[in-house]
Amino acid sequence: MKGSLIKSWIGIFLAAACCLVFSGCNTVGTNTDGLLEPPRPTGELYEIQQALEQNASGGIQLKYPQTGSYRSAFVLHDCDGDGEEEALAFYALESEAQETVPPLHVSLIDRVEEEWRPQTEISLPGTINQVDFADLDGDGREEILLGWVQASTLENKLAVYTFRENTLIQRMQENYTQYAVCNLISGRRTPQLLLFLLNTADKVASAQLLSLQSGGIQQEGTVSLDGGATSYTAPQVGYLKDGTPAVYLDAYKGTAAMITEIVYYAEARPSAGTASNTSGMAGIVVTGLVSPFHDSATLSNDITLRPVSAVSRDMDHDNVLDMPLMTPLPGYESVVDAEKLYLTTWRNYDGRRFENVFASVMNYEEEYYLRFPQKWAGDNTVNVTMSRTSGRRESVFYVWDPVNRIRGEELLSIQVVSGREWEERDQDQWQGYIELAQKNGQYYVAKITATSGVYALTEETLRSCFGLIQ
Repeated sequence: MKGSLIKSWIGIFLAAACCLVFSGCNTVGTNTDGLLEPPRPTGELYEIQQALEQNASGGIQLKYPQTGSYRSAFVLHDCDGDGEEEALAFYALESEAQETVPPLHVSLIDRVEEEWRPQTEISLPGTINQVDFADLDGDGREEILLGWVQASTLENKLAVYTFRENTLIQRMQENYTQYAVCNLISGRRTPQLLLFLLNTADKVASAQLLSLQSGGIQQEGTVSLDGGATSYTAPQVGYLKDGTPAVYLDAYKGTAAMITEIVYYAEARPSAGTASNTSGMAGIVVTGLVSPFHDSATLSNDITLRPVSAVSRDMDHDNVLDMPLMTPLPGYESVVDAEKLYLTTWRNYDGRRFENVFASVMNYEEEYYLRFPQKWAGDNTVNVTMSRTSGRRESVFYVWDPVNRIRGEELLSIQVVSGREWEERDQDQWQGYIELAQKNGQYYVAKITATSGVYALTEETLRSCFGLIQ
């Protein structure tokens, strides 16, 4: 009898669970479309959406920027320089959903007498991709930058608007693949736009620097880039090692290989000419936009080419981006590409030559790196190699025997474990392991197995060489 009662309660529980999970139950309704819609905004954003819906002719569907810092369908920003925020809203009308190219509606909504009211609106034949703001003409109000994708051609368009007298005034519109707001020209108080253009069909790529003047667009320079690139990552605005403002662009060549393009504005300085990995840059004196790694003979950028995807990073936290140079670790030179492990030498650039920052092995999957001390990799010689066991999430480092081309003494191992596994660990099993760091519930632990010898590391050195990838 008791068993039957338990089974009855189990049946009731399962039935209730099914009602919660499956949409066929009356408690949640049979229409699943609402489950795919984003939650309704609250507070001020709710008031803005109410104003938008009341002004629109019919139902609306909110649209969201796909990249950049602003990813909401409602973007709050002071667009007219009055010290108060307006709202940009991106949406489509449900009544236009069946059109060949449903237009994207962009509405600017302002608070008037404590009430949000749409002020002006534009329509674009495509989808919203990116939103930015910058005072490009120096008038004290920030222009609105809308990156959108034209539906008929799938081309990216960058449109720049000024909000003045309750009207969105278009100042420019240009094609782009990626763009950056930057200030590359010394002495200018207003930023410029650097547009990257990649035509994969014709294998042509370029960058052009534009400024917005009262009379219109001013082209400040253009340079050629590697036309063999297949796609771009988001540009990073930063500096060369000598302090020159620059924009870094990591680009794919094929499915995995990458290069880094740098674009900066040179003022009466030696040009890049053709670069080498170790020597300085020879050249003539140039003024204007520069792409130092572009080889005019081959129309390519081979000096920053690496076999797998790795983007530029500020590895030593000096506010200068470092570019990765990747070479197979000892013992991995001849294995298939999928099994290769690499030593990454991070380098910065000062406008004439590269400077090595440090060498490291990067574990992007587990989000950490280990810097190789000088005795491990120095004077063009790598004395240590490693193996990686993905199932155990473990990397083991060994002395490399270059004569017999085999791994020698084990030096240390690094392992990534869950918080529960580490906190409930068997002390005998994990004897000798030290905790290096923790992130998102994961513990990074290590065991130094060689305590003496030329290549042995102390705990202090190990801790100084270990880092998390941000």
